[in-house]
Amino acid sequence: MANITSSDRDKSCYPQEFSDPDVTGIGVLISFGISNLFTIIAILIAYICRALRRDRYNALDDVLLGGIWRLIPGKRDPTHGHVIARQRIDAFETFIQAMADQQLFTGMALIVAIYIIRYTGFDANISAYSFVIAVNLALLSCVIHLSAMTVLRTHLSKLKRLRDVRVFIMVAAIALLIPQLVASNLLTDPEVTLRCALDDYDGSPLLIWYSSDVSAQTNFFAALSITGFLVFGYSRRLLELYFPVFTASTEDCAAEILYRLTGWPDHEDRARFKVVALDDQVSIASRFMIRDIDRTWFAVAAVLGRGLREVLWQLMGSFFFEITWLIFYTTYGMANLLFYFEAGPSKKVSFVMSFGQILPLVLLGLPFLSAFDLYLGLKKEKQLSAKNGIMQPAAHLNNVPRQVVVSPHPLKNAGDKDYIYKMYMDRHYKFTIICTWVVVVGYAALVFFGAVVFTGILWMYAEAEDQTSLMMMGYWMTMLYFIVTIGSFLITTLGAISWIWTRRYRRSFTPHSELDPDVYGYPHPELD
Repeated sequence: MANITSSDRDKSCYPQEFSDPDVTGIGVLISFGISNLFTIIAILIAYICRALRRDRYNALDDVLLGGIWRLIPGKRDPTHGHVIARQRIDAFETFIQAMADQQLFTGMALIVAIYIIRYTGFDANISAYSFVIAVNLALLSCVIHLSAMTVLRTHLSKLKRLRDVRVFIMVAAIALLIPQLVASNLLTDPEVTLRCALDDYDGSPLLIWYSSDVSAQTNFFAALSITGFLVFGYSRRLLELYFPVFTASTEDCAAEILYRLTGWPDHEDRARFKVVALDDQVSIASRFMIRDIDRTWFAVAAVLGRGLREVLWQLMGSFFFEITWLIFYTTYGMANLLFYFEAGPSKKVSFVMSFGQILPLVLLGLPFLSAFDLYLGLKKEKQLSAKNGIMQPAAHLNNVPRQVVVSPHPLKNAGDKDYIYKMYMDRHYKFTIICTWVVVVGYAALVFFGAVVFTGILWMYAEAEDQTSLMMMGYWMTMLYFIVTIGSFLITTLGAISWIWTRRYRRSFTPHSELDPDVYGYPHPELD
């Protein structure tokens, strides 16, 4: 986010109408805000009420939701005593899809308007302020649609051609938006026309890393980070939609990508990989099942370190992880809007209702109708369930939330990716619960604060007041988040590939048939 400065310019650089009501009018802002809010609330309610499909929840989600429901007087976790009806899942998915489609096409319409403004001569009459607001509204629409896709990936696969159309529009929208987002982050004077603001960069603002100005360097790393987050987020959604193996594990996905790129590892190697991974899982679990852990400081530290690692892996595979990034994108977009509302223009922005604001307010009826339809559907489903004395037919059990059940024998849970975490819950309950909540709250706080850091809103007055120390703090905080982001991505990607190459396919392994029955307490299982 560029720091706002004042500059002496020719009078022709100042538009007659500073704030375009078609972009920054109160009706437009209310319509966008409520529509976005409805989508976010729907996702959160579906998550908390366990109205998502079974594969969206893991053991860490179960712990978090169990804790949340215990805080609500007179309420119980929906998985206690009954399971969620398939109709409820379908109702939430239908509502979220309707809202997501509205976000997608609204964002695309704004992006088309942005390109018309910039490249057809309207940039001489539209202020840079209106351009920046339009870009950030389009960004909000795109990222909220992106967040909804993780809820809808199974739902969208029912009609693959329609899914492909949505994906094409989604990718086209973000590809067109990113260059304008970079430009909006670098504009320094929102009060002038867009053309005059772009003239500072010879009409084509680009990221410049070699500038000696601290503010410019901070903007460079912030814009680069946000661009990376968007590319990474959209890449994840595409992999989830078209390569279901991506949702299984990082290692499975890395193996699949390597196979498609190099022809290795083939299907036989990957089958071998799964057997060895299963052996390792059983080996780790057996250390907690057979004997108590030695009470040495080294042994305790090793166990606690392993537990922390399992909590982190569980977090990355949980739906709460997706919610934190929904919070990140939403916070970034909203903070950008607040930045320009409060610190951008020296002129007071008018929020008086005008004739042009009627249309977006009328269109606001769509999310209200969708929400009312969702409410009626859930009410009818509840009445039918109460009348029949059941909550769901047996045929729908594949879509219900998971129950955390730990068998006393490790091999009976072999293949359960949550098993090691459940073992820690069983043997070290207090430590696992405390560690889980500390990691979850800490991670969510860091993600939220990172979104605020990348907007620059914390030191927006630093350059104007010549507060060098505050500007340097902003620079180093932005750099720190940038380095951590790059490091996390590289460690995850290269770690998965290295894990496959060095620990799985390049070492000998012991098949299950050779495991000692005296250790595991019952006869050898058959591999077939």
